Amino acid sequence: MGSGGHFAYTVGQRVDSEWRGRKVHFTPLMQEALPIMRGALIVVALRQETITYKALSIAIDQRYHYRQLGDPLDVLSQDCFLHNEPSLAALVTRGDTSQPGEAFIGDATAEQEACYKYWADRRRS
Repeated sequence: MGSGGHFAYTVGQRVDSEWRGRKVHFTPLMQEALPIMRGALIVVALRQETITYKALSIAIDQRYHYRQLGDPLDVLSQDCFLHNEPSLAALVTRGDTSQPGEAFIGDATAEQEACYKYWADRRRS
């Protein structure tokens, strides 16, 4: 996330989702919802917890239905990676399995642990 709490993207920009091999359109709704989502997920990381897709949807005032969080989470992950942060998207899990959705790529447990450490270290500094 760029300085001043703004994402590195502008409305209308196509954000490269490197791990999916496609681009995601950065929308006005993403511009509104992603800072709230990021803040909620940082709190989750500081608590060393995970959050369900449904609970995250509620945390962002249902700006996105819980089944429509894929693209926003891809953009959030890309922004995290641009700023050398672990992906906060790893903290979002299915209610029935307590695991990230099938679309999550990578080692979710390792990424969750990286989030917990990264944000705990930021809190101490």
